[in-house]
Amino acid sequence: MIESEVRDFFAHDRFAALTGIEILEVRENYAKTRLVVEDKHLNANNVVMGGCVYTLADFTFALAANCGD
Repeated sequence: MIESEVRDFFAHDRFAALTGIEILEVRENYAKTRLVVEDKHLNANNVVMGGCVYTLADFTFALAANCGD
């Protein structure tokens, strides 16, 4: 897929949208995203939940893996 197709497709990822992940850049085999940490991302120790970090990494990898030939 090309960049615009990847952005359109992943814009419908409800879980990524719920967590607040923002797509900054996508090109062949590359993606850059951002997540502004909020209270909802913190666990009982006020540390970012591992699942949040994993979701950000997984989503970013999916973007990069699906952009290109």
